[in-house]
Amino acid sequence: MTRIAGSLGPLLGASLLQTSFTAGLSLYAVAFVVEGVVVFALGTETKGLPLADTLEP
Repeated sequence: MTRIAGSLGPLLGASLLQTSFTAGLSLYAVAFVVEGVVVFALGTETKGLPLADTLEP
């Protein structure tokens, strides 16, 4: 999914920039806001921690 989104994102953004500069930049702004909300919702990084430290008691 990441590879697909990574290749389609710039293509979609570039096509929107050709039609409307505001629409192209708005697409990237919305994507950054969604990414920020997802990072906030998922919490802290657990990479490298033992499984016992990542589970709620």
